[in-house]
Amino acid sequence: MDKDVPQLLGQTSTIAPQVDEEAVGILAIRDELTSLSDFPGLVDEEVFNDSPPTVDGLRMALAQAESIRQHGSFAQLGVMLPGLLAEARAAVRELSGDDQLIAHGLRSEVIQIASTMLTALGKPDIGYT
Repeated sequence: MDKDVPQLLGQTSTIAPQVDEEAVGILAIRDELTSLSDFPGLVDEEVFNDSPPTVDGLRMALAQAESIRQHGSFAQLGVMLPGLLAEARAAVRELSGDDQLIAHGLRSEVIQIASTMLTALGKPDIGYT
């Protein structure tokens, strides 16, 4: 739709942040957040050259992403998030047992970081995914 939530609700804002969407990776993040990969059978499964992501690897990447977000380096975060979102989704799909449960939690934290970033950049339409 590419319409902001306030516009859909008839609310107008006098402050419109000017953001270079390509520079901060908004379009790539939107593609990952709305990926059809979450729906089995709709797309080919991703193939890994190496082994799938591990819980420990996701934890480290998540901590780095949160640190970058807290420092407000959205251009750097925009480069990192699409890959991290894909890795978290793959971990949920590929892992099992307790590791899969942990991966679900880590994935939700990655999505929260993306949501916070996008909302801060004035893109609540995809920030509330």
